[in-house]
Amino acid sequence: MLTIVQSLLNNLTFLTTTLFFGNLILKWLSKRIDIQSFYIKLLSGVFAGIIGITLTKYFSFHLSPMIVLDLRQVAIILSFYFGGALSSLLTAVIIGVYRLFLIDPINFSSFIGFFNAIFTFLITGLFMKKGKELKLSYWIRMMVGILAVYALSVISVLGEKSFLIIALFATFYIPGVLFVYYLLRYMKRTDDVLVLMSEAANLDFLTGLHNPRAFEKMFEQKTINLVHYPQPFGLLILDIDHFKHVNDTYGHLDGDTVLIQVAQLLKDTMRSSDHCARKGGEEFAAILNDCGIEKTLNIAESIRKKIEDHPFLLEDGQIIRITISIGVSCYPQDKPENMFEQADRALYIAKSAGRNQVKIAEPLL
Repeated sequence: MLTIVQSLLNNLTFLTTTLFFGNLILKWLSKRIDIQSFYIKLLSGVFAGIIGITLTKYFSFHLSPMIVLDLRQVAIILSFYFGGALSSLLTAVIIGVYRLFLIDPINFSSFIGFFNAIFTFLITGLFMKKGKELKLSYWIRMMVGILAVYALSVISVLGEKSFLIIALFATFYIPGVLFVYYLLRYMKRTDDVLVLMSEAANLDFLTGLHNPRAFEKMFEQKTINLVHYPQPFGLLILDIDHFKHVNDTYGHLDGDTVLIQVAQLLKDTMRSSDHCARKGGEEFAAILNDCGIEKTLNIAESIRKKIEDHPFLLEDGQIIRITISIGVSCYPQDKPENMFEQADRALYIAKSAGRNQVKIAEPLL
């Protein structure tokens, strides 16, 4: 029994370590590439398969000459959790093939080991959705289903002598799977808290747009990327016309209501690849990626027109109309270090020319 407990602890230690570092790698990759891609799912499946093989080869305990005790099933579960069905199926096949060909000479027991891995995948798929937190009740049902498959596998190999081995496996398996469940839940909740903190640090509390600090970081990163990817892009500085009159006439609560609606119009008009921020008060800014002068001006004019035509609903049900002035600068016509100054100059020109206009300033020499 002491050897079984030691084997369980070794399995859990290895799983905890790989789960921790695997989650870090996954978060690192998610910031740089599409982790939902086909190749990443294949890579995840192979990685989890290697974990399962490692558990079998180095951390297993032989309950009998034909029965091996380890937590390779957990590798299949984790693969489904992080990578989905394709990843988990690949993991099950890798573990099953290893059990079939590379542990012992091919025999009835090795075939049972192969199909045990495949059925573990199928049962996991019945109760799990990729990346979502599982309810404990579903996790327990999945655990019982996998345990039942293992019991049938052992019975088919050993017959009447299997009861003690099944009991030992259950004693080993249930604490291990429950430990992984609570570890996953803790990691997910921690990640969720970090995401919320990051959003709070980078988003404007009223409009949900990026705040000035986050926008400055994005613009700085954009200029750094120009060294390797010199694509044109546009910068917009937007200012609501006569917004002080709105606050003075209708009150600051209705002023906030207008700001929220303007922010939503900006989100609806811009593409998902663009970045928009509230700079403060009634002023906004936007980075339009992969946009030359003509395309930048067209998007800016679309924003201006949409705000001019939009009926802004106040708290008391009253509808008002507002307009916006927009200053534009573009790379490569303007140097990145001059773009904010250029857009501000263009905004001043638009205001001076009567407001409700889109203007672009002449490039600085």
